[in-house]
Amino acid sequence: MAMRNAMADANTAGILALGMAAFLAACSPDTNCARLPGGARYCLQAAEDSAPFAVQQKIELVFGERRETMIGQLELDTAGMRFVGLTPLGQRLLRASFADGKIEADGIAMKTLNPALLLSLIQLASWEPARVRQGLDGSAELDEDASERRLTKDGQTLLRIRYTRGLPPTGDMLIDLPEAGVEFRISTLEVTSHK
Repeated sequence: MAMRNAMADANTAGILALGMAAFLAACSPDTNCARLPGGARYCLQAAEDSAPFAVQQKIELVFGERRETMIGQLELDTAGMRFVGLTPLGQRLLRASFADGKIEADGIAMKTLNPALLLSLIQLASWEPARVRQGLDGSAELDEDASERRLTKDGQTLLRIRYTRGLPPTGDMLIDLPEAGVEFRISTLEVTSHK
C-alpha cells in the first residue's frame, strides 16, 4: 500500500509539473517581472507594507482534460513572500520566494517554470488593487468589484479571478487564464494571522 501511494504521489508530481510548465513556461528567469499569457507585464512588488499572514490552500489545476491537485502554503510578512507547493501526499514540487528584491526557487517543478510568473499570479490575485496596478505599470487594465477581479488588455480578458467566501487570504478563488487554457481552483484550508 505504501508503495502504491508513493507511485501515485510521484505520478501526480510529474503531471502537476508538466501541467504547470505548460502554463508557467520559463521565459525570463533573470528578472522580477513576468509576461502574462496575452502580453501584459507584471513586476513583483515588495511586501514591506503588507499585513502578515500564512495560509494553506488546496489548489486544483485544470488544463485541457486534466485536473490535478496540489497543496500550497503561502506566507507573507514584512521580509517577503514564500510559497511551497506539495502533492496531496506531501512530496514537495516547488518552493519560490521573493524577498529583498530577489527571487529564489527550487524543486522538481522549477526546472521548467518561471518563478516570477508564479509569484506574480499570487500578487495579482490577492494584493490590494493599487499595488497590483503599480506592478502592471500600464501594460494592462485592472477592474474589480466585490466578487471579481479582471485584467484586460486591448479589450481582451487576460486574467479573471472570482472570489467566494470572502477575499484573500481567507476566501476561496477561481483564477482563469483564457489565453493559456488554464484554471486554478483555490480553496482555503487554514489561515494564520501574525501580529
